Amino acid sequence: KAIVGLREVLNGDIFKNIHEQKPDVIYMDPMFPERQKSALVKKEMRALQALLPEQNDIEKLFEIALKTAIKRVVVKRPRLAPLLSDAKPNFQLTGKSCRFDVYTARQ
Repeated sequence: KAIVGLREVLNGDIFKNIHEQKPDVIYMDPMFPERQKSALVKKEMRALQALLPEQNDIEKLFEIALKTAIKRVVVKRPRLAPLLSDAKPNFQLTGKSCRFDVYTARQ
C-alpha cells in the first residue's frame, strides 16, 4: 500500500519547530496516560517516561497543534481513556486497545 501525499516526516523539539512548518496533519501519540493500576510499568518504560514532558505539556502542545495544522490533528489514545482536552473530536477510529481522535484544524 502506498502512502499518498506524504511530503516529509519531521523529528525534533516540536515546541521550537512547530511554527516554522505548516504541516497538513499533526499526529500525536502521548504514549503514557495516567494509569489507574497500582503496578509499576517495566523498568525500561519508566526510564523512557522520565525523559518525556509532563502530561500538561501534552495539552499545551495539542492546542498549538490545532492552531498550526492545515487540515487535521490526530491523537492516539487508549481505547477507554478520556479525551485529551475539552475539545470534542470530529470523528474517532476505534480498535481493540486504542483509538484515534481526529480533529479538524482551526484556522
